[in-house]
Amino acid sequence: MKSKEVKNKAFVLKAMDNLFNKRDFAAARKFWSPTYIQHSAFVPAGREGLFGVAKKLPPSFKWTPGMITADGDLVMIHSRYSGTGLPTPWIVVDILKIKNGLFVEHWDVIQNEVSMEQSKGGHPMFGKSFLKQQPIKKNTTQKAASELLKDYLAFSMRDTKKTAAMFSENGAFEMPYLADFGWPTQFLGREKLADFFKKVRNLYPGFQFENLVIHMQTPEQVFAEYEFTAVSSVTKRKVTQHLFGWLVAENGKVKLLREALNAAVLAQALYERGIPDLPVNKRAGAKK
Repeated sequence: MKSKEVKNKAFVLKAMDNLFNKRDFAAARKFWSPTYIQHSAFVPAGREGLFGVAKKLPPSFKWTPGMITADGDLVMIHSRYSGTGLPTPWIVVDILKIKNGLFVEHWDVIQNEVSMEQSKGGHPMFGKSFLKQQPIKKNTTQKAASELLKDYLAFSMRDTKKTAAMFSENGAFEMPYLADFGWPTQFLGREKLADFFKKVRNLYPGFQFENLVIHMQTPEQVFAEYEFTAVSSVTKRKVTQHLFGWLVAENGKVKLLREALNAAVLAQALYERGIPDLPVNKRAGAKK
């Protein structure tokens, strides 16, 4: 008889292959719990958030599994995510918790894959050989992703139209956790971006981003954390909001900025009781 760990590893491999390589979403749904909890900075909450991202992946996308280990209900798998449209593949450790035959919770650790020339340790990040990567052509007259992020943080949305102009014509700002507040999670195009930035400034008059820490970057993308402290115009509370941001640049403009924030802090800025007053919690209370 196979051990629990052996079965769980096979379960993970089959589920991930169905979702990412075969794109058999009907089959893949059978592996994920409807109450699936997501701890990723890049993927919206829940099973539907994960499947929404998977369905948008380009045809070139490929998931390649590597080392895998299991301990009871937890499985960790080391994989390469390539063909995403980003300059370099991601090397990811996915940590999945299984309960009653379904994935119930997920964490991840993500790094950009580097070439042999870029490697400090001199050994491949994945497998036994370095991935052959196309050299990145950088136009030195255009701002890199990290420069665009620094400008965005310096503006802190004071001039909403100027901030929106940093984005490409079809540039997008995404904040998945806004779904908990009954708000749109994506703002596409400069006009909608400017309107959203104005609402943020109205909620936090005079706020200024600070304490930038960049965790990984290439000329076309940057992942960082930053924060601000401000007084809410609604509840009059002084709050400190901590954010993670992933910015993708294209032709010197922001193609995508996706931010993750502390929803509890935003609730404190918007509602008298904070989290209990979230629309989703009120609806749940009304059904009781």
